[in-house]
Amino acid sequence: MLVLGACAFASPLYAGPAARGAVLSWLGRLGTTAAEREAAVVSTLCGLGRQSDGSLLRKAGLSFRVISFDRLRSDDFVPGGGGGDADKRAEKAALGDCDAFVSHAWLDNAAAKWQALERWAK
Repeated sequence: MLVLGACAFASPLYAGPAARGAVLSWLGRLGTTAAEREAAVVSTLCGLGRQSDGSLLRKAGLSFRVISFDRLRSDDFVPGGGGGDADKRAEKAALGDCDAFVSHAWLDNAAAKWQALERWAK
């Protein structure tokens, strides 16, 4: 039963965008405030679900970093690209002080992601 539940939960992660969106929408309704809902989604996807929302938000607040678009490079989205110095270009920021979150999944098409970011930034 547990294995079936885990498979049912994990399968949308490998399925298409609609299935992933449905799971993320469901996860997003777990909290009562926007911050709690965002923490629930992040903690569940990152396997941190055993921690309290307050604990996660404190940890996130201490480690949250951003890179402004003008400091990003297209090769930041290519495995091994960007010279490995993206962390040096990132700066500490308060939670909520960013305009977008961009996945750094190496399986994504780097060129398509960069083109979409360029369109968004204009």
